[in-house]
Amino acid sequence: PTGQGRCPATGSFTLTTKPLPAGRLKLDIASRCRAGETVNIRYGSHVFARKLDPDGKLDVLLDLFLGTSERASVVFADNVSAPLALPATDLTGITKVALIWNAPVDLDLHAFEYVATRGGKGHVWSIAPATAEAILAEVGNGAKRGRGFISSASEGDVLGESLEVYTFIHVPEQASGVIRLEVDYKTRGNTPSGETCGAGKHAELDYTVVRMLEGREAKSERLQFSSVPCGVALDAIQRHLAYTIGDLRIRR
Repeated sequence: PTGQGRCPATGSFTLTTKPLPAGRLKLDIASRCRAGETVNIRYGSHVFARKLDPDGKLDVLLDLFLGTSERASVVFADNVSAPLALPATDLTGITKVALIWNAPVDLDLHAFEYVATRGGKGHVWSIAPATAEAILAEVGNGAKRGRGFISSASEGDVLGESLEVYTFIHVPEQASGVIRLEVDYKTRGNTPSGETCGAGKHAELDYTVVRMLEGREAKSERLQFSSVPCGVALDAIQRHLAYTIGDLRIRR
């Protein structure tokens, strides 16, 4: 690729990738001549913007919620780009549910595994995300039921699209069960105010849910939070149950 402006004609950046367990890819990007600039990570139809640090470096995780057959690339602010070679990872035993939105607000993806109650064991979300290491160790130790973790989380404080991903690791001879999924408009909270209600800019909020079930082709669904009155407290159904996004049904 050819750099522009402060960048030399060749050798203006380095890009290295490292596959991680559970369908993730670690990206290390370095371009000293573009220090502090925005870089776009394109994955399928989605674009995730991040900033290079003052030394022109960026370490970022790409969650492979669309699988490994989609095109991916890194695009710098001066339109210099480089393709990303996605690893030929076997995702057969991995399910991913991704929540994607494009607004400066915080949404939370919640998973209630089996009979989990809110705040109890098996309630997986950004505050209690579990870890890939812990889940892989559990399911690899003779567990009868798969488990999951939040493999990507966002507070809506990034440029462009924000992303949260729940990754579920299946086990052989999986015992049947149900995992309830929910999206919470955290910024709106229990008593909506400001731009999150009434005729506010973010009172009606579109978001996308992508499901990749056991490594099969990912399916995308466009959904929306509807407007609610300002200053009126939301009950539990309005705040939570109204925004369930379907169950993951785990079968033998």
